[in-house]
Amino acid sequence: MGLPNFYLHECGTGGGVFTTGGSESILIAVIAARYHAIKRLKKSQEEKPDNCFLPKLVMYFSEDAHSCIEKTANICMVKKRKVETDECFRLTGCALEKVIKEDIAKGLVPFMVISTMGSTSTTACDKISEIAEICQRYPNIWLHIDAAYGGNTLICPEFRYLVEGIECSDSFNCNPHKLLNSLVDCAAVYFKDVCKVKEAMHVCRHTVNSEEGDDYGDWSISLSRRLRGLKLWYVLRSYGIEGLQHLIRAQCCLAKCFKTLVKQDERFEILNDVKMGLVCFRLREGNEKTKQLFDSISKEGQIILSPTVVKQKQIIRLCITNEKTEEEDIHTAWNIIKRHADKILKC
Repeated sequence: MGLPNFYLHECGTGGGVFTTGGSESILIAVIAARYHAIKRLKKSQEEKPDNCFLPKLVMYFSEDAHSCIEKTANICMVKKRKVETDECFRLTGCALEKVIKEDIAKGLVPFMVISTMGSTSTTACDKISEIAEICQRYPNIWLHIDAAYGGNTLICPEFRYLVEGIECSDSFNCNPHKLLNSLVDCAAVYFKDVCKVKEAMHVCRHTVNSEEGDDYGDWSISLSRRLRGLKLWYVLRSYGIEGLQHLIRAQCCLAKCFKTLVKQDERFEILNDVKMGLVCFRLREGNEKTKQLFDSISKEGQIILSPTVVKQKQIIRLCITNEKTEEEDIHTAWNIIKRHADKILKC
C-alpha cells in the first residue's frame, strides 16, 4: 500500500490493529486525540476535571465525510465543524485554515482533523497535502485519514498520489471488506505512535495476564477479538497482490466505461471525478426528475443503484464492486437507465 514506514510495527513506534469497520477505527483515533489534547490543557490547569475541557475541543471534517465521523464527535462529546468542500467535493487547506482561525479567535481548541480519501457519496479525495501543511502549522492537531474505501486502491501504485502528505498524518484507517473481496467485518486502523493509543485506552484488567507481548485490548474498544486477519490472509493467498490489483483496475475501467456512456447522452450529467469504481450522475432536469428516475429503477429491481444528496443536488450512484461484472453488464445497466429516463421525461 505504500504506507509510511512509521505505521509498520516492526519499524518503530507505530502499528495497526484489525477492527469492525471505519466507525470503530475512527472512534479509537478520536479517543486518543482527545485524551492527549486534554492532557496538554491540564498542564496549566491541573485542578480542573477532564470534562471541563470538552466544550473547548473542536474536530474538523468535510461536509461530505462519512456520517460515522459526526456520530463519533457526539459520542466523544466534542464540538464538530463540517467544513465546506470545493466544486469537486474535496476539503481544501484554505477552507480548513479559515475555520480553524475562526475557532481559535473564539477561544476554542482545534485538536483533530479527519481527512477523507474516497468519500462515501462521490469517492472524492480531500487535498491531503494541503491539509497536512495546515496541521503542521498547528502542531497540536491530530491528523487522521479516513480511507475506508479509497485506501484499498493504494495497492495499485498509480493511486498513491491521492494521499500525498500522508507522512504528516497520525493515524489512518482502511476497510478491506469494501473493495478487496474480504467479508464484513474486516477493517484496520494504523497509528504513528501506538504508545499514545495505549495510554488513552488502557485500563487495569486483573483477569488478563498480558505481561508478554502486545495487549490488543489497549489498542481497540473491545477486549475479545475475532480473527479478522484470517479473512484477509485467505484473500491474499487466493488472489495475490497482482490479482487484487487487476480487480481494482478492472472495476475502475468499467466505471470509466459507464461514465463515457452517460456523457454521450445530453439529458444526463456526471457529478464526480471518476477515479475509482463509482459514478455519480443525475438528470439535468433537476432533483425531482432525478428522484423519480431512481425510484422507478429501484421499483423494477433489475439493477441496484443508490442515492445521495451533495450540495443540495439529488444524485444517483452506480458502484462497481463485483469481480464478475463485465462491460456487457455496464451496457445492460445503461440501457435500463435510459429506458426509465425516456418514461420519466415524457411525463
